[in-house]
Amino acid sequence: MEKSLLKLTLVACFLFAFIPVQASDGFTKLKNEVQVTCQPGQALFCSNMHVSCAGKTNVPTFPFTVRTRGKTVELNAPTGFEVFNQLYVASQVQWGVEALYAVVTPVDSAGYIKIFQNGNYVFRYYPSKQADGIMSLGKCE
Repeated sequence: MEKSLLKLTLVACFLFAFIPVQASDGFTKLKNEVQVTCQPGQALFCSNMHVSCAGKTNVPTFPFTVRTRGKTVELNAPTGFEVFNQLYVASQVQWGVEALYAVVTPVDSAGYIKIFQNGNYVFRYYPSKQADGIMSLGKCE
């Protein structure tokens, strides 16, 4: 079951990444170390995302800003979501194959924020080490 969920997640990420194929202003800004603002597409995190939300949670999504400086990342979440600021302190960005995407991972925690060339993002968050991950999709500009 876990492997099939992983496969569905990977397929969704792949499809989500390549529509449209040109780099967005948000992705270009991120590569050029300019702060971008990311807006979630839904009000709540979902248990999983493939074509649409599978199992809405009661965990609210939130807008955030991201800025890269070399390999380091500055993430700022709004008041009420400061736990994410702490979670992503000292996080780093890894640029994907041919810089088609960027992955920001927290230090000492599971999860990631993957920002694709078209500006779309996938935010995978694990509320606790025992909990299943939850996801949010949105756009960075």
